Amino acid sequence: MGPSAKVTSIAAVADFREAWTIFLALAREALTTMDGEVRTARHLLEESLKEWERLAKQREEQWVEAKLILHRQKLSRVFGRPIDTTVEEEAVRKAQRRLQEVQDKIVKTRKWLPRIERAVLDYQGPKQQLAVMIETDAVKATAFLDQKLMSLEEYVKLHPVEQRAPLAGPQAEESTP
Repeated sequence: MGPSAKVTSIAAVADFREAWTIFLALAREALTTMDGEVRTARHLLEESLKEWERLAKQREEQWVEAKLILHRQKLSRVFGRPIDTTVEEEAVRKAQRRLQEVQDKIVKTRKWLPRIERAVLDYQGPKQQLAVMIETDAVKATAFLDQKLMSLEEYVKLHPVEQRAPLAGPQAEESTP
């Protein structure tokens, strides 16, 4: 005699099949969402780098301009006496700090680019395995469940409730006098 199963509720099997179908739909949706999130993260990082580099050029120009103003101020003398250049020197320091901040952001962003690429590679393998499982194994499992549900329904049609042996468990105990 082959393997057997005690099925006490066809509705439970049908409910499981419905939950299974919902799970597969959610899994497909999650994979699609994650692919979008990965693309978005990559894109944001690349766009941030471009923006930081554009800002670095702008701030470098501002720093050079501040240095030129300071240099001109130092060269100009009123009646042979040096002019106070404190304001211009502070402007140069401020422009240099702002440029350094942007350059630091560029360095940090460039560090993240290979990290995200490695993370994407680490994600792609398991993601691909899950996608294949969902599209092949899960389809087979769904077909298996459908076939078993049809078999159970056919069995019920061939063997009405009156002809079947009483169910084991709490229901059988209640019916005994």
